[in-house]
Amino acid sequence: FDMVCMFYEHRRNETISVTLNASLDLYDESTISKISQRFHSLLKQLFLFPNSQINKPIYEFSLSLSDEKLLMKIMNNTQTLFPSLTCFHHKLTNQVLKYSQKISVELDDQSLTYAELSYYTQILSIKYYYHET
Repeated sequence: FDMVCMFYEHRRNETISVTLNASLDLYDESTISKISQRFHSLLKQLFLFPNSQINKPIYEFSLSLSDEKLLMKIMNNTQTLFPSLTCFHHKLTNQVLKYSQKISVELDDQSLTYAELSYYTQILSIKYYYHET
Protein backbone atom coordinates (compact mmCIF):
# COMPACT_ATOMS: atom_id res chain seq x y z
CA PHE A 1 0.00 0.00 0.00
CA ASP A 2 1.12 3.55 -0.70
CA MET A 3 -1.27 5.33 1.62
CA VAL A 4 -4.41 4.17 3.44
CA CYS A 5 -6.96 6.35 5.18
CA MET A 6 -9.36 4.58 7.58
CA PHE A 7 -12.43 6.07 9.24
CA TYR A 8 -13.87 4.61 12.44
CA GLU A 9 -17.29 5.56 13.74
CA HIS A 10 -17.73 5.48 17.52
CA ARG A 11 -21.47 5.31 18.06
CA ARG A 12 -21.26 5.43 21.81
CA ASN A 13 -19.82 8.95 21.93
CA GLU A 14 -20.86 9.94 18.38
CA THR A 15 -17.37 10.65 17.10
CA ILE A 16 -15.30 9.59 14.14
CA SER A 17 -11.60 8.87 14.27
CA VAL A 18 -9.37 8.86 11.23
CA THR A 19 -6.15 6.90 10.81
CA LEU A 20 -3.68 7.62 8.04
CA ASN A 21 -1.09 4.94 7.24
CA ALA A 22 1.57 5.54 4.63
CA SER A 23 4.57 3.66 3.33
CA LEU A 24 7.81 5.06 4.75
CA ASP A 25 9.55 3.72 1.67
CA LEU A 26 7.65 6.27 -0.42
CA TYR A 27 7.04 9.17 1.98
CA ASP A 28 9.09 11.04 4.56
CA GLU A 29 7.55 11.30 8.02
CA SER A 30 7.36 15.08 7.59
CA THR A 31 5.39 14.66 4.34
CA ILE A 32 2.94 12.27 5.99
CA SER A 33 2.57 14.69 8.88
CA LYS A 34 1.82 17.61 6.52
CA ILE A 35 -0.71 15.53 4.57
CA SER A 36 -2.47 14.51 7.78
CA GLN A 37 -2.49 18.12 9.04
CA ARG A 38 -4.01 19.32 5.76
CA PHE A 39 -6.59 16.54 5.82
CA HIS A 40 -7.47 17.36 9.44
CA SER A 41 -7.85 21.03 8.51
CA LEU A 42 -10.10 20.12 5.57
CA LEU A 43 -12.30 17.90 7.76
CA LYS A 44 -12.61 20.68 10.34
CA GLN A 45 -13.73 23.09 7.62
CA LEU A 46 -16.25 20.58 6.30
CA PHE A 47 -17.80 19.50 9.58
CA LEU A 48 -17.33 22.35 12.02
CA PHE A 49 -20.14 24.40 10.44
CA PRO A 50 -21.92 21.88 8.19
CA ASN A 51 -24.98 24.04 7.43
CA SER A 52 -22.96 26.91 6.01
CA GLN A 53 -20.72 24.58 3.97
CA ILE A 54 -23.42 22.42 2.40
CA ASN A 55 -23.41 24.03 -1.05
CA LYS A 56 -19.77 25.06 -1.10
CA PRO A 57 -17.62 23.34 -3.77
CA ILE A 58 -14.64 21.44 -2.34
CA TYR A 59 -12.12 23.49 -4.31
CA GLU A 60 -13.09 26.56 -2.25
CA PHE A 61 -11.79 25.00 0.96
CA SER A 62 -8.29 25.94 2.00
CA LEU A 63 -5.49 23.40 2.27
CA SER A 64 -3.06 25.97 3.65
CA LEU A 65 -2.01 25.48 7.24
CA SER A 66 -2.04 28.34 9.75
CA ASP A 67 1.76 28.74 9.72
CA GLU A 68 1.71 28.85 5.90
CA LYS A 69 -1.05 31.48 5.94
CA LEU A 70 1.00 33.57 8.34
CA LEU A 71 4.08 33.23 6.15
CA MET A 72 2.09 34.29 3.05
CA LYS A 73 0.72 37.28 4.95
CA ILE A 74 4.22 38.32 6.01
CA MET A 75 5.66 37.82 2.52
CA ASN A 76 2.82 39.74 0.88
CA ASN A 77 3.22 42.68 3.23
CA THR A 78 5.47 44.64 0.91
CA GLN A 79 4.65 48.10 2.18
CA THR A 80 7.94 49.85 2.77
CA LEU A 81 8.49 53.41 3.80
CA PHE A 82 11.04 55.13 1.63
CA PRO A 83 12.65 58.44 2.46
CA SER A 84 11.15 61.33 0.60
CA LEU A 85 12.73 61.94 -2.77
CA THR A 86 14.95 64.98 -2.88
CA CYS A 87 15.93 66.68 -6.10
CA PHE A 88 19.62 67.07 -6.86
CA HIS A 89 19.50 70.86 -6.71
CA HIS A 90 17.93 70.67 -3.23
CA LYS A 91 20.69 68.35 -2.07
CA LEU A 92 23.30 70.68 -3.55
CA THR A 93 21.71 73.65 -1.77
CA ASN A 94 21.81 71.75 1.53
CA GLN A 95 25.49 70.98 0.99
CA VAL A 96 26.17 74.65 0.19
CA LEU A 97 24.49 75.69 3.44
CA LYS A 98 26.41 73.11 5.48
CA TYR A 99 29.84 73.17 3.82
CA SER A 100 30.05 76.32 1.70
CA GLN A 101 33.88 76.48 1.75
CA LYS A 102 34.60 72.77 1.35
CA ILE A 103 35.71 71.40 -2.01
CA SER A 104 32.85 69.88 -3.99
CA VAL A 105 34.41 69.34 -7.44
CA GLU A 106 38.04 68.66 -8.27
CA LEU A 107 39.72 68.15 -11.63
CA ASP A 108 43.50 67.93 -11.95
CA ASP A 109 44.79 70.94 -10.01
CA GLN A 110 41.54 72.95 -10.21
CA SER A 111 38.70 72.81 -7.67
CA LEU A 112 35.41 74.46 -6.79
CA THR A 113 33.87 74.89 -3.36
CA TYR A 114 30.19 74.21 -2.81
CA ALA A 115 29.50 77.96 -2.79
CA GLU A 116 31.35 78.46 -6.10
CA LEU A 117 29.60 75.47 -7.67
CA SER A 118 26.24 76.86 -6.59
CA TYR A 119 27.10 80.31 -7.97
CA TYR A 120 28.21 78.98 -11.39
CA THR A 121 25.21 76.66 -11.53
CA GLN A 122 22.85 79.57 -10.96
CA ILE A 123 24.60 81.68 -13.62
CA LEU A 124 24.39 78.79 -16.07
CA SER A 125 20.70 78.16 -15.36
CA ILE A 126 19.84 81.86 -15.79
CA LYS A 127 21.67 81.97 -19.14
CA TYR A 128 19.91 78.79 -20.24
CA TYR A 129 16.51 80.12 -19.13
CA TYR A 130 16.85 83.40 -21.06
CA HIS A 131 18.33 81.65 -24.08
CA GLU A 132 15.28 79.33 -24.33
CA THR A 133 12.64 82.07 -23.97
